Amino acid sequence: KKIIIQWWEGKFEPLANHKMTIGQQWRAIVKAHTLKSISNEEKQTLFDKQAEVDKSDTQKGHKLTCEAMKASKEEFQKLYDSYFDKNNKLSASLKRSSMSGWNNKIHEEWIEAEYLDKFFNDLPAAAESLDPDAAIMLVEYLTPNVKDLKKLIEKFETTIPKLAKSERVANEAKMSLDMLKRRQAAYDFFESTRPKL
Repeated sequence: KKIIIQWWEGKFEPLANHKMTIGQQWRAIVKAHTLKSISNEEKQTLFDKQAEVDKSDTQKGHKLTCEAMKASKEEFQKLYDSYFDKNNKLSASLKRSSMSGWNNKIHEEWIEAEYLDKFFNDLPAAAESLDPDAAIMLVEYLTPNVKDLKKLIEKFETTIPKLAKSERVANEAKMSLDMLKRRQAAYDFFESTRPKL
């Protein structure tokens, strides 16, 4: 990841003759926000420099992603609440950008400790109170990004029956469950065939 930042800064010699595209530049800035070795102040400086290069609407989504990745514990909870708020006026694309930063691996400890159970407890009520597209977005982008696939599978299996009144949301949850089961099956196969050292 640090190589990507060096490339963005124009300091990575092997790629000195290959200038980043605007899209690559923004991906480098987002990657920088996953580095715990860089302070929030340094991350903001990087973002501000990139924002000077690209003043288009593209930066709005990246700003929300990066802000979510830098969130304090209190800000993290407020963001979570905002995703379930039917009065949230953000566009769908900007919500997705914010959610992707919230659900990044950089927050894995918080998510696993406090939000894994909370998300699945909150989802059925959200499926009934939110517009179906907004509720589906929760399943797509806010399903806790944790390593324990078996726990996620178990959570979906117990939650899906509670989504009966929201058919579209239930179908989205079933698709997510199917994908998780496929990933778990692939992992189990790999583990069973891996040479034992």
